[in-house]
Amino acid sequence: MNDRLIKIERMFLEPSGLPGRPLDRHVLQAPSRINSYGSISFAGVMDSAAYTAEGYKENDPAKAAKWLKELKLHFIKVVQIVDRAARFLLAPARTLDQTGAN
Repeated sequence: MNDRLIKIERMFLEPSGLPGRPLDRHVLQAPSRINSYGSISFAGVMDSAAYTAEGYKENDPAKAAKWLKELKLHFIKVVQIVDRAARFLLAPARTLDQTGAN
């Protein structure tokens, strides 16, 4: 059971990091750049969307386009990660007898 928990947790790490933050790699939970008081779910998606909106509000189409592109790319990665994790959780767990260990 612990091995499955460790594996599922590691599945949510994005090696390239969140958009604009290569050191923050967890796609489900990470500090928000918009709200510095805590973490948010899907920080890369939420922050990219906020920066896109900020670009439109500031009448800065280059900033909006840059962050919209980041948002789209990151959203695709998140969907793929969540799908992979869901398939892993739905697969039957292997017992010690099935792995060949005693």
